[in-house]
Amino acid sequence: MLQLVPTLWQPSETNIANAVELKMRVMPWHCDPNMHINNGKYLSIMDLGRGQLFVRHGLMKKIMRHKFKVVVGAAHILYRRSIPIGRRFTLRSQFIGVNERFIVLQQGFIYGTQIAALAYVNVAFSANSGLVTPSDVCAALEIDFHALPVLPEVGHKAWETDKALLERMSELNLESIG
Repeated sequence: MLQLVPTLWQPSETNIANAVELKMRVMPWHCDPNMHINNGKYLSIMDLGRGQLFVRHGLMKKIMRHKFKVVVGAAHILYRRSIPIGRRFTLRSQFIGVNERFIVLQQGFIYGTQIAALAYVNVAFSANSGLVTPSDVCAALEIDFHALPVLPEVGHKAWETDKALLERMSELNLESIG
């Protein structure tokens, strides 16, 4: 969380499509026995990147004012390179579009000149009344819905995978497992 403090003094991003970057160093508590970032820690670090994204785009106060809760509906991540203990890396986060239920983010871990891991994250906003549609979220947060980038094909494919997993979850009889 302390990594976000310096971002409070950075200039705000005015273009909702622009990425923000969080520069970090791999600490011992990020690592597994192989002395590189543990696969689960990537997701925790991505939480920080999403927080920074909302702060830098001037959305955090609006989210709090509307009493929205930001929840992750799905995260699809591909790991390509390890990032060893003590090394610096950059987490680049940006809004990349919407689907029927979520605002979709892309979050990439850059190590040197290569992408070490890349994730697509479906983010939903909930209120006391339940989930809020992406268009209603954009209206409440004063985001030009049409200024969001067009969701790339891989984002649509990830959403199709999510729907298939939801269907499978509803088919499972948990009593028959284990």
